[in-house]
Amino acid sequence: MAAESKAPPTLYEAAKRGALEEVESLLATKPPAESFVDEDGRPALSVAAAGGHVKVVKSLLDGGAEDKCVNGWTAACHAAFYGHIEVLTLLAEKLGADAVVAPAGARSTPFLLACMKARTDCATFLVNTSAAVLKARDGQGRTALMLAAANGSAELIRWLVTEHSAPLEDTSANGKTALLWAVTAHKAAAVSELVQLGADPHVRELPDPEAAIIPGKDRTIGENAIEIASSSGRDPTQRFVIKYLEAYGAHREQSPGVPMSPMEPFPHVSHAKEFVAKEAAEAAAKEAAAAAAGTATPAEAVSTDESDIFGADDVPSGAPAPASKMLIEEVDADDAESSHKQAAHAEMMTAQSESAADLDALD
Repeated sequence: MAAESKAPPTLYEAAKRGALEEVESLLATKPPAESFVDEDGRPALSVAAAGGHVKVVKSLLDGGAEDKCVNGWTAACHAAFYGHIEVLTLLAEKLGADAVVAPAGARSTPFLLACMKARTDCATFLVNTSAAVLKARDGQGRTALMLAAANGSAELIRWLVTEHSAPLEDTSANGKTALLWAVTAHKAAAVSELVQLGADPHVRELPDPEAAIIPGKDRTIGENAIEIASSSGRDPTQRFVIKYLEAYGAHREQSPGVPMSPMEPFPHVSHAKEFVAKEAAEAAAKEAAAAAAGTATPAEAVSTDESDIFGADDVPSGAPAPASKMLIEEVDADDAESSHKQAAHAEMMTAQSESAADLDALD
């Protein structure tokens, strides 16, 4: 029985893989307009932009591809969302500033998408292309600052506020400021940055008519930053944020106009850094002593201490080799169990909030 012949790749498939030679070969046949999209109508140009395939994007544009908006996304939206500054620059050169500043039919602007994913280089390029991008809002009325806060990008927050005067107290459709969005998304670094810049901790979101009835709680007013953080239960990240916001409130009363100090690192993070630094110093001392004695061995051959539970030759099957030693300390069983539960809960909440933030941009 003769083997079935394999269908040749489509322009969309080749563009998705970044296969420049295949794309150029297909374009050389002078393809009809419909070949620039797949069977579901998805543009080859957009998928190439999403993958950061600059040369493929250029070939498609030179071959007659158009930047069609499908499901509210254009090629420029994909490039900004995934942080492909070279693609974004090329699209601006080939299609004009409007294609990357305010593409027709897009549900969100490339600038807002860049800020949502903390693509600072793309955001900078877009602002330099047109300062008007700073005034954009998404379908929920969120500004670039709110999206940066929800993503936890302290660097982008400071850039927007100090370099482009982004208003700290602007609110989205539900009454949330950037600080409230940062607290809702469990982004401690963003909370710290916004507080240092002077964000008001007393602003309340709009009341939620569908919120659960809680005895003693006034449903006619929305929650402020501390109340939102408190609603997370025993989340260790939010408890740390609450203490910082409480200290900030007292600081504003006692020293009005004086910037608040940054949030202290989480205790478990500081402890981990100290522990790793201590281990590195001890390893360096051992290597130095061995070198002085003329018995130096390669770094990877230096023996580890008893707390090293994964050595170079003791990696679980199918797991990647650890980039550094995986070390643990002996702790009380009850404390360990509590710590693991808190860490797992915090990780789950963070994942949920990040997923929600991404999905919100597509609404």
